Amino acid sequence: MATPVAWRNLTHDLRRLLLSLAGIGFVVLLMFMEMGFSNGCFDTATHGYTLFNTDLVIINRISTPASPRRFLRDKLYLARRSPVVANVIPMYVQVGALWKIPGESGLRRVRVFGYDTQQRTFWPSEFATRSDLQLPGAVLFDSRSRALLGKPVPGTVTELNGRAIKVVGLAPMGADLDTDGNLFLDQSTFFAIFGANGKSRLTPQDVDYGLIQLRAGVDPKQAVEELRKLLPDDVRVLTLSDYCDDVQMYWSRNTAVGFLFNMGVVVGFLIGMIVCYQILFTDISNNLLPFATLKAMGYRTGYLVKLVLEQATFLALLGFVLGVSAAWFLYWIMESQTGLTMALTPLRIATILLLTLVMCLVAGLMALYRVIRIDPADCF
Repeated sequence: MATPVAWRNLTHDLRRLLLSLAGIGFVVLLMFMEMGFSNGCFDTATHGYTLFNTDLVIINRISTPASPRRFLRDKLYLARRSPVVANVIPMYVQVGALWKIPGESGLRRVRVFGYDTQQRTFWPSEFATRSDLQLPGAVLFDSRSRALLGKPVPGTVTELNGRAIKVVGLAPMGADLDTDGNLFLDQSTFFAIFGANGKSRLTPQDVDYGLIQLRAGVDPKQAVEELRKLLPDDVRVLTLSDYCDDVQMYWSRNTAVGFLFNMGVVVGFLIGMIVCYQILFTDISNNLLPFATLKAMGYRTGYLVKLVLEQATFLALLGFVLGVSAAWFLYWIMESQTGLTMALTPLRIATILLLTLVMCLVAGLMALYRVIRIDPADCF
């Protein structure tokens, strides 16, 4: 059985190993947090849309996430004529509505969704059709809203834009970068608050989103092409996934968030390379005599190079386990405290693992010159 020389060389001094892993683990954690903040901002911007119970989305052609525009409801009647369409649901949204914190005098901004609550507009079970939402002033409160909005429970009475409302249930969506939370209510209540008699003076003809549910077996991509031929050019038809990608691309191109946090990942990578180089260089310097002995015994330089790179790989894998464990814990804290969607997806984990391996292997290659140049005659 072959002696695991690289592993023995790495673990013979447990204290030094733990300090080395702490350094690598911290760098891995830094890269995870920077990537998490970047992806968290973009994921949070689209998380609410992923809850729509729809196949396709119709929006105003000039509408953007930062500057939404409504379109006439007549466009939905045209879409309903298509044989591939099973149902069309108009969705009304008011951003920046003023929510009175229960039991306090303070006001906070919320996003309000108005729709026909007799239809299944969102897929989570908490949004199942219910008769009490048909009552005047009845709302569902976003259970994942930030704590700034208070902790209302079913039966809580408060105000929305100065109008009395009653919380009849809770449903999950989550805050985003623009609002602290969300409310969901029937379109009749929506227009009682924001309609012609309210400050916003909205009408049922002004639609924010058209949610298109297709018949069973219909390919969404083909349905998009058919509806684009049927509808006028002042609206866009997208699959739900394409719309979410479109929103993320908009924020990526029009804000510095992605660039700043991705730059943080690069800086973390470079710091990690320096840390790993210093660890391996110190280890090689402290073990010149054993390396020289192996060379004097006839082991080729390639074998010694292999030992150093194996040590770098062990450092990368152990440090990664430490870093990803800490990242999972901090992601959980950040998501619960800020409302950001902090997701450790397999792709993101694999990306950081690859960066960690490259970081440590490159550092190992940088530290190799002492092993390559060592002459046993100089050491004995």
